[in-house]
Amino acid sequence: MITTGRFVERESRHYRYIAGESGAEVQFKRALNSIGVGLIYTGEGKGAAKGKIEKRFDYFQRRLPYLCEKKKIKRIPDAQAELDELVAFYNDCRVHQETEEIPSKRWNKAIEEGKGKNRPLNDIDP
Repeated sequence: MITTGRFVERESRHYRYIAGESGAEVQFKRALNSIGVGLIYTGEGKGAAKGKIEKRFDYFQRRLPYLCEKKKIKRIPDAQAELDELVAFYNDCRVHQETEEIPSKRWNKAIEEGKGKNRPLNDIDP
């Protein structure tokens, strides 16, 4: 399922409103398109997969700006190096809050046990 925008409907205690298209999503798509990367959405009823990646992205989105500001990083190549270090830490050192395992070790264990769920992209339902 591919969407062109994200609309959020919310209800508060006193009124109901609909927020327009998310500027962050549009900017994210534009950035991906500029480097030739497409976006793949999870299908309906597959929210668990989305939650896992959203937590991961949230981790990076909260820490990278802080680290760049703290280290006075102003150039994208320098920020990329910082992101690479952050990803390596997340995958290879940090114990995941819910699984209580290091992600790379959990990944390798699943592959060894034949529990990997990866399949070629051309096998994904449109």
